[in-house]
Amino acid sequence: EQSNQLKATPSESILKFLAQWRFASAPVTLDMKEENLDVLSAGIINKCLCDPSQPSNPIAQLKLSSCVNLNDIKMNDISIGLFTNKSVRKLDLSKTKMSSKMTKYLSKALEQNNTHGGQLISLILDDCTFEAKSSSVELFDGLNESALKTLSLQRCHLGDNFAKALGEGIGAEEKLKVLSSINLNGNLIGDEGALAISNGLEKNQVLLMLNLVQNKIGDTGGVALANALRKNTKLESLYFKGNPIQERAIAAFTRTAQVNSCLRNLSYSDSSLHRQHMSVMHLLYQYGFSTYGTDSHLTTNRHVGTANNSMESKMG
Repeated sequence: EQSNQLKATPSESILKFLAQWRFASAPVTLDMKEENLDVLSAGIINKCLCDPSQPSNPIAQLKLSSCVNLNDIKMNDISIGLFTNKSVRKLDLSKTKMSSKMTKYLSKALEQNNTHGGQLISLILDDCTFEAKSSSVELFDGLNESALKTLSLQRCHLGDNFAKALGEGIGAEEKLKVLSSINLNGNLIGDEGALAISNGLEKNQVLLMLNLVQNKIGDTGGVALANALRKNTKLESLYFKGNPIQERAIAAFTRTAQVNSCLRNLSYSDSSLHRQHMSVMHLLYQYGFSTYGTDSHLTTNRHVGTANNSMESKMG
């Protein structure tokens, strides 16, 4: 109907999707990656998302990464479609130039989707460019009220202001209630942002994975994060390589690896510790040993023989 009214033809990808969608018997993916998204196609996506008459083949994933000509009007159409949609679980908007209005529309969609019982649990915004520094922070209005479990914002150059908002969000019980995985690889976050995230981590009991690789966090922020993980009893994986930390932060992370029995993966400096390493380090610590530095040498304040005998008898 819209095609006839506008005397236009939607994109080939949309037509192909509609043909497949009609006969699908399982959840489908609407993939518009790198497509030229015209107004008509955006309107059709809106109708597909709003259409409750296709329970046997709902749209489970919406991929709009690198879409050409995705602007305020089209983002508004797609966002409104997500308001009452109950099937989309994953939204990919990677490599999108996000204007301030587009960010607000997306934020509102996240909030409304959860309010109406939607299932949107994964949002990918890797390599997005936010028009204004405040735009990315405005995203939290929706994030805090969403049902997201996974959030990826790699290489978006978000900086410390975003990290401060994140720290506040993960530290408050009424915000980011179920968010369990955050990827902030390559975002120019410094010590100030790391301190805010650390404060939030001390209180958070939901987050399982945090990626802070390739940021600008030094010893001050590194030590704060390491100390926060001694109070946090939920986080299982922290990825921290590529930050300019020195011996003080490395020693703090090594100590944390010993005393925190919840961590399963911890990477920092040139060290990568996985579940088996963490279990051994925690056991060694229980028997009086400690590790330090990047070479994981062992030291103890107790007699080595006594500690070894005790370990052997404990381990049978």
